[in-house]
Amino acid sequence: MDIGEIGRFLKHYDPDVILSDDGDASLLPLLFSAERKWKMSISWDREPYPLKRQIHPRGLSYFSYGRIYYKAPAHIFLGRWHIDRRNSFIYGESGMDGVIELARLAKIPVQRMARTSPGTAITSMQLDRAFQEGILIPWRKGEPERFKTAWDLLIADKGGLVFQPRLGIFENVAEIDFASMYPTMMAIHNISPETVLCGCCENHKVPEAGYTICEKREGIVPKTLRPILARRTWLKKNGKRIGLRNAPHPTLSPLGRGEG
Repeated sequence: MDIGEIGRFLKHYDPDVILSDDGDASLLPLLFSAERKWKMSISWDREPYPLKRQIHPRGLSYFSYGRIYYKAPAHIFLGRWHIDRRNSFIYGESGMDGVIELARLAKIPVQRMARTSPGTAITSMQLDRAFQEGILIPWRKGEPERFKTAWDLLIADKGGLVFQPRLGIFENVAEIDFASMYPTMMAIHNISPETVLCGCCENHKVPEAGYTICEKREGIVPKTLRPILARRTWLKKNGKRIGLRNAPHPTLSPLGRGEG
């Protein structure tokens, strides 16, 4: 490995965007270690003065759908973008266009947006909406859910019940999908933390659970989701019109995989 050659390459081409594969997890830590070993310095950033690099956040492992995943810490550059293609769900689903689109909508810096989830983007949009409307935002989320008995969970939490499929290879398998089902339901039925179980309405719109949903004010979640759903519809309509039916779009699934 020629560290000097890498430095000369960056200095000569001065790229705005650096795309890597496993750059966060292995490549950049290896190069930083080589810099220290050979007492050399590469101009990863465009700052004129050397800066003490801080890696945020730390790497973590998490369990999802029967597998354990490792999320490497973010190695973010100053003055140019570094996108690790294997450490970015959004880049893998929608490419650079999708990362930029979501960063613009969520008002999150591009390098950070590339390493976060669509759910984080939605949360940022909700905070932005609350700020615009003068709604107080808690410093830390700490409000627990209302206590539910085992019977309450059995009745009201059926949507979260997922059966693990049998292992094997099967034929004649059908798939049923809905166009952004969860965000559409929340927007249509005004589902939001401050509208469910409100104290001013007695409509019992959720029959089995007996939950009420406010009919006097629109919740922050529907207000946030409505323009995203409208944009999603517009993107799909125009994508079909110009023959991009199968092309990835940045906001087709704002709340995560499998809802588009």
